[in-house]
Amino acid sequence: MLKQHYAMGRPRGSLSRGLFSLAASLMCIVIVAVFTAWIIPEAKIPPLQTLIAKNTLWTQDWKDSVFNLFAKVPSKQPLNTSNTRQALVFGTAWKQKEQIDFIVSSPQPSYWRVKLYDTYTSQGWENRPVNDYLLEDKEPWNDAGFTADEEPITYTITTNIKTDVMLTAGSFVSSDTATLVSVSEGDVITVKMPRILSPGERYTVTSTISSPSRESLASVPAGYPSTLSYQYLRLPADFPDNIRELSANITSRAITPYEKVVAIDAYLSRFPYEKEIEPPPEGVDGVEHFLFTQKSGFCLYFASAMVVMLRSADVPARLAVGYLPGEPGDNEGEYILRNKHYHAWPQVYFADYGWVDLEATPGRGGSQVAIEEPWVADSTPVAYPNLYIGQPWGPTPAQLALYGILPEEPEPARRTPGGPLSFADELGQAFYVLAIIAAILLLLAIPFSIARSAIRRWVWRVDRADPASSVYARTCRLAAMAGIPPAPQQTPQEFTAVLAAQYPEQATALNDIARTYAENRFGRKEGKLGLYEEALVLKARRNVYNLLLKRLGWARKLLGKG
Repeated sequence: MLKQHYAMGRPRGSLSRGLFSLAASLMCIVIVAVFTAWIIPEAKIPPLQTLIAKNTLWTQDWKDSVFNLFAKVPSKQPLNTSNTRQALVFGTAWKQKEQIDFIVSSPQPSYWRVKLYDTYTSQGWENRPVNDYLLEDKEPWNDAGFTADEEPITYTITTNIKTDVMLTAGSFVSSDTATLVSVSEGDVITVKMPRILSPGERYTVTSTISSPSRESLASVPAGYPSTLSYQYLRLPADFPDNIRELSANITSRAITPYEKVVAIDAYLSRFPYEKEIEPPPEGVDGVEHFLFTQKSGFCLYFASAMVVMLRSADVPARLAVGYLPGEPGDNEGEYILRNKHYHAWPQVYFADYGWVDLEATPGRGGSQVAIEEPWVADSTPVAYPNLYIGQPWGPTPAQLALYGILPEEPEPARRTPGGPLSFADELGQAFYVLAIIAAILLLLAIPFSIARSAIRRWVWRVDRADPASSVYARTCRLAAMAGIPPAPQQTPQEFTAVLAAQYPEQATALNDIARTYAENRFGRKEGKLGLYEEALVLKARRNVYNLLLKRLGWARKLLGKG
């Protein structure tokens, strides 16, 4: 019978089971929320998304950080961003899918550039560090050079994949949306959006295209600025000597850069095009393997071979990647760019003309290339673009008027993300950081509030059918949590006497709880209390519970005063 008194001190519901149920419920809510977000259409508010992206450029560092646990989470649509192209590694196959990546509306076809690479390694291509410059809507890039034979072109790109890439034809001038221009040593490496575009979004770009004739290029002598020669003649310290010797032999009779290009292209044109090849062995230079062992490959190998061989012959060159002109669409001036149109090609620097696009890949054996000679600009009835960068001055107002772009007075200053920030920038960043922290605290507060409410209900709930037993049982449980559990051999009066000895200020309340419980448990009232007795035990409960919760410390903060 004495043990039965202690059994009555156990709560009817287990706190651990309650917390487990709460955690399971929260997990179910998270799963449902993630599943719902996955299956429902994405909300698209481009102006708002762009505005937020422009003012949170510092988050790009977080997205690229190893601490971003969500970086590997797959997206609903294929994701094709500038971050996936930090390095270009020699592989076994090139793009071959039929999926549509972009739809271009343009007055003429073009090689649609995505990125430039300036640093060759034995395993592929990389770039030296770049700085990103933010351009506002229709703000011109003031480092773009212009020559007399350049023509403006305005085209519209519709995305069919999730991407931040902005396709560029020729020299980029401006866009109808905010733009990030990535620059390395004064050269535009890539042009991208400050946010990820969703399929179906579009943007308009203005560029300039230069199409020098082969006759003009043939008369250009060698001779380059020292800074350009240093950057675009560089080769690895362990660059194979047999490639240098081969390049020297092929160009031994060539004098001008034009003649060297023709000689190297003629040599590479003998190699067959293959969509899939064996990868270069570990530790072997990729171009060396292509030229002397594999002797076949796809566009990346042909373009890389031409670039490094030209560099060996003292002709500045670099690698461009992007898309071939694509296939005609249903509407006039529309071009469909599929995954299989993704391409790599060389660019060669000619004095007075700048960077000229070449084609190194033969147009046979399943290749998507439609021309059989290196001169992209002069090989089809419609001229293809040639990049021209390097003039230190910007466009004149008359030139900008050709594109409908009016420069602001004064010209707005650009900001490099990660560089010095103005007070307004710092204030804006602080606002967004505080907003993110507030959102995180709110999300954390919701489960805490739910847990607090559930535990409070467990502590302060009273069984109105038998309040005396309910209050005594909960008193025993709280005392046990506070380190003063009832002993099996103790009667209710003996147990409350032990508590009263430690807390004499609540001796009366403890005695009221024990007496009322004993009378109703072992007397003739069978759980029924009069109004006076019920009020007495509830008042005693409040005093005793608060006393025990105070002893628990953390529980009092969690549950609050009853």
